[in-house]
Amino acid sequence: MHRTPEPRRHIARSRSRWGGAAASAIAAVAATALLSGCATDAPAASSGSASAVASPTADATPSPTPTPTPVDIREIDLGTRNVMYSSGGFSAPVWVALEGGTASDEYGTYTLAEPVYSDANGDGLEDALVAIERIDGSAAETLWYVFLADGEGGAVQVAVPLARAASCGDVVESTSAAPEGGFALEVLTRIRGTDDAVPCSAPGSRRDSRVIVIDGAPGDPLAMPVQTAPATAWGGICPGTTWWDTEAEMVEMLALPRAGSPVANPATSSAGIFPAAQDPAPLLSSIGLPTQEWAFVMFIGEAFAPQNVKPLTCAWASRG
Repeated sequence: MHRTPEPRRHIARSRSRWGGAAASAIAAVAATALLSGCATDAPAASSGSASAVASPTADATPSPTPTPTPVDIREIDLGTRNVMYSSGGFSAPVWVALEGGTASDEYGTYTLAEPVYSDANGDGLEDALVAIERIDGSAAETLWYVFLADGEGGAVQVAVPLARAASCGDVVESTSAAPEGGFALEVLTRIRGTDDAVPCSAPGSRRDSRVIVIDGAPGDPLAMPVQTAPATAWGGICPGTTWWDTEAEMVEMLALPRAGSPVANPATSSAGIFPAAQDPAPLLSSIGLPTQEWAFVMFIGEAFAPQNVKPLTCAWASRG
């Protein structure tokens, strides 16, 4: 911590000037009588005492340490670093060394797109949502990842991608900063079964609007996405289901596979629960979050049951 040095104390001393004037007057001695007179030496008035000490200068108040200005994530080069990439959005990630926004390995060529900025985790700092595209021959896939700013010049990638686009898959039409924080995504979703006859070159038949925030701080390996709109749910990719036949039941479901996570469906509310077509367990296990005690499911909550177009949302139900 910077501290302003204290001034040295100066002790002022006034030297005492001593002066004496001996005034002896000796009267004339008469023949018949002796008159004697004397004058005693007296010190002159002193301008000060040798022991007088001037008041010391008051100690200076230490200057407050200035608060450093957080480093803006817009000033950080996201294109030159090691990044995670999980093929399909659910597999254990591989590390890719980007240089100038591109990289290549045995799985293909990677390209980093221009970021979109918003405060994703509510810490007052802007974060970045970035698309990473991988091309392998004629196959193309794009995953959208959040990078959390730490305010000190770092930007830490969240391991779980928010969305995926691919041939014969979903199309992410747009991404933007959500007005109340987090990121807004517009996705054209391909519905398994319903859209099987749609050509791979065409988008799916369903449009989903999602708002996603991040639960966690920069550097937390278990920071993960949570969907806040149109309903609280898992904020990663929701893969849909291959089995649409179910009975409504009352089961508590959480947005993340850990206790204390935001509630996606309370235990007092019924929901239609479907087996998810894919499971992010391999990805989550690779970052230190085992999911054996949790079931990853797709569900339709009671509030959305009357709607003609119901949101496709995923969540986690305890197996206990």
